[in-house]
Amino acid sequence: MSRKWFVSSVAMFLLMPSYLWSAEKAHVQEREMQQERLQEHERLNDKAEERNRLRENDRIYGWQLMSPAERQVYRQKMRSLKTHEEREAYRKEHHEHMKKLAAEKGVELQNMPE
Repeated sequence: MSRKWFVSSVAMFLLMPSYLWSAEKAHVQEREMQQERLQEHERLNDKAEERNRLRENDRIYGWQLMSPAERQVYRQKMRSLKTHEEREAYRKEHHEHMKKLAAEKGVELQNMPE
């Protein structure tokens, strides 16, 4: 065994742990970045879902006085009605009911066309 081979083997042995450590560190950093991107994506999705939910609720007069289940029933009923006249009659009936409920609770609702 030559001295040159021995020195290069020792040098490689001493440098290898730092190379492996650097590779592991890069891998950990990449995983952290992926996790951050995933969390940001989920946060943006949550915000979009919240905006859509609020936008959908704004279309229901008096939605603030209704439970999520009541709002779902209202939407399902509106979708089940066949004609524009049926939907308009149901919407007016709901509007009057919400006005009465708001008055009972002492809540002021924004005006929507009757």
